[in-house]
Amino acid sequence: MTVTPYNFRKPGRLNVALEQQIRSWIETACALATRRWRQDLPTPFELVLVDSETQRARPTLLSLQDEAVAHPLALRQQLTTILAWPRPLVLAVVSTLLGDALTELPENRELTAVDESLFEFFLRDMLFPSFVETWSGQIPIRPELGEKIQHPRWSKIYQPEDNLLIVNLAIKGAFGEHPWRWLIPLGQLSGSWRDNTDGEQDTANTPERLATHIQELPVELCVKLGIANLPLSQLAHLQIGDVILLDQAVNQPLSIEIEGEAKLTGWPGKLGNRQAFRIEHWKQ
Repeated sequence: MTVTPYNFRKPGRLNVALEQQIRSWIETACALATRRWRQDLPTPFELVLVDSETQRARPTLLSLQDEAVAHPLALRQQLTTILAWPRPLVLAVVSTLLGDALTELPENRELTAVDESLFEFFLRDMLFPSFVETWSGQIPIRPELGEKIQHPRWSKIYQPEDNLLIVNLAIKGAFGEHPWRWLIPLGQLSGSWRDNTDGEQDTANTPERLATHIQELPVELCVKLGIANLPLSQLAHLQIGDVILLDQAVNQPLSIEIEGEAKLTGWPGKLGNRQAFRIEHWKQ
């Protein structure tokens, strides 16, 4: 007889019937989401369920990457889950929404406000609906996405000894297969389930919603007045009232930069009591 040590710090497995029902729900949602993405995304990818396990909250959160993009997702009152995505995978999803055909993950970098807004749109409008429509629990779920968690490893959403169901999923596309995690508290997940689903809702307008969302995103425009190069010795002696000579001639138009690139040229002026800019040319 082989004696296997029991880890009392790790919660036991789910009830077999409940585990099968949850797995069936998630697998069905993954298949539905994948089918819709084939229609809605310029370069579609797949959503796949890898596996699931149970674990205490503290070691689970500490295992997350420092740069993970994590959002609380309330499925209903007193059932708050956490979505944890690697940042390069988030950038890949955003690039795909913008029409880029990637063959590898983008270089890891900080997310811009546009990146975060597009990713939240993806979660709310392109990921969650499939899980809502295939949900077979007795109590309906109404997902509400919370603001990004700044330091997910130290999140206070759960108590250290809370038992979590860790659902390991992956996005699979031309850029490879890359995992992300869904943390669900076991204590609030219990309840009866039923076999029927509510059916699919029409999502034919998903591309239109995406286009509308992109068009409404705020974009910062920077009017470049000119450049001056000063030696450090002169810079250290600048005083209020000093005049700095720029490289921009007064008879040349100024440039407007968008994310560091010159896109427009024109002339400064004023409108009422506000400074203004009249566009003369749009650079291709």
